[in-house]
Amino acid sequence: MLLCSLQVDTASLTTSIALAREYLEDQVSGVASDPYALSIIAYAFSLAGSPKVNDVLHMLDALAIVEGNNERPIRPYRTL
Repeated sequence: MLLCSLQVDTASLTTSIALAREYLEDQVSGVASDPYALSIIAYAFSLAGSPKVNDVLHMLDALAIVEGNNERPIRPYRTL
């Protein structure tokens, strides 16, 4: 990984990351019901410094199944 990062043009990499982040920001509503996809996107947004990371985290919270007075989900979002 280190060798790859040393050989990559930093400006080109920064541009590619910004374009990928912008694309995901535009497409995130299409996976609003998929907790797995939202989790991956939230992680990517967090690493990329996206201002929409909190929006995605709120989408994940909305999918949580909570019973009683529990503040955390007590079972998976969906069964396989």
